[in-house]
Amino acid sequence: MMSEKMFENKLESPRDIPQVEVVLSAQELAPYVVAYSRPFVTNVIRETFDHYRSLLKDGTSVDGSEVLDAILGNLERERFKFFNRVINCSGIVIHTNLGRSPLGKARAEVLAERLSGYSNLEYDILPGKRGKRGRHVSRLFAMLAGSEAACVVNNNAAAVYLILNTFCSGRECVVSRSELVQIGGGFRMPDVMRASGAILQEVGTTNRAAFDDYFRAVNDKTGLIAKIHWSNFRIEGFTESVEASQLAQLGREKGIPVMFDLGSGSWLRPEEYGAKDEPSISSAIESKVDLVCFSGDKLFGGPQAGIVLGRNDRIEMLLKNPLYRAFRPDKMTLFLLEETLLTYLSGKATSDIPALSLLTTPLNLLKMRADRICGSLKNAGIASSIVETTALVGGGSAPEEKLESLGVRLDMKTDPDELAARFRKANPPVIGRIIDDCYVLDLKAVFKDEDDELIEVIKDVIRS
Repeated sequence: MMSEKMFENKLESPRDIPQVEVVLSAQELAPYVVAYSRPFVTNVIRETFDHYRSLLKDGTSVDGSEVLDAILGNLERERFKFFNRVINCSGIVIHTNLGRSPLGKARAEVLAERLSGYSNLEYDILPGKRGKRGRHVSRLFAMLAGSEAACVVNNNAAAVYLILNTFCSGRECVVSRSELVQIGGGFRMPDVMRASGAILQEVGTTNRAAFDDYFRAVNDKTGLIAKIHWSNFRIEGFTESVEASQLAQLGREKGIPVMFDLGSGSWLRPEEYGAKDEPSISSAIESKVDLVCFSGDKLFGGPQAGIVLGRNDRIEMLLKNPLYRAFRPDKMTLFLLEETLLTYLSGKATSDIPALSLLTTPLNLLKMRADRICGSLKNAGIASSIVETTALVGGGSAPEEKLESLGVRLDMKTDPDELAARFRKANPPVIGRIIDDCYVLDLKAVFKDEDDELIEVIKDVIRS
């Protein structure tokens, strides 16, 4: 083949490196050109040649076949940099690194059907004139949560920023010192708040904040009172915090808006999925604070979004802020939120919202599935066993809550880290966990219709 002739000799100097256009004609590269495009493959070849050109300049001779293998290896590794569907056997349901709440096949299919062409994103069909983006989503939130209005932005950090910028730019935001948390990716809430133009007025201590602390801090420079849920950590022992309803009352008396940042934002009762300390959206609305904000893609089970519910006049101020246009969501986000809200309103949340379905799957059903997987592996000559595991809600929610789960342990002498690496290279990649020096495939975050595919992946990885 041409590629064998191109790389059959040792390379002694940079001049011996073939021309990129010639290498692109090699048969081995044809599938990658189809999958990634010619310019992309060209770039990978050039990057590979740059590495070997540096070696050759230093006087190191290189076997030609090594260069071809390097190009093919680099192209194969590129597969894992593109978006991949993965099978989540980590035991973390809302996995921040794996896309948080999964959308599910049903919603993805409806999304393709409704949004593959044009849509009425900002068009009122019956009168035939311009409409308002997201108005129907706001109406559905009002039906579900009893809020007067809603504002949707692209994530909860943006929601917090928009609220603070609207009500607190150049003014003080009164907030408990213990609630100035750090969220994912190294973003610290104090930094987000200061960037909005708000002047932080911290009250209380690391572990205690009393109502009087807030009362004394409020003055004519106060633009907002903020309460932030400890979504990704816990403080135990000698602690004190103020209820949202108390702050709401203080805000009404002083004429100051009050915000409650829930973080994850669960509509279900916490005990339904084993997260007893997570405040629900309904309880936050009932506290009568002016604004409640939360993430759409965590415990709410929808797409990535920042959702603000609250008084109509307060929401209208957010929508009129020029920054809202920078933060407003696209048509896919609004559509997926619409579908999620309709699912809640129909009473099918725990069965039809994927993340909630996984969180509420009973242990006995996981046992039946684990038995079936282990049985199939046994028939294929692969030793495995069922182990009890503790899963996590994830996504910065319910950090101390442990969920009962089951996993399939591969009873092999292979180093578990090596096994984990092999499973990550599978198609689709499988993300498992290591427990007691054994590789385990936790089933808590695995969909039932993925079981057969998981069995085949296990067989392929073990036999390879």
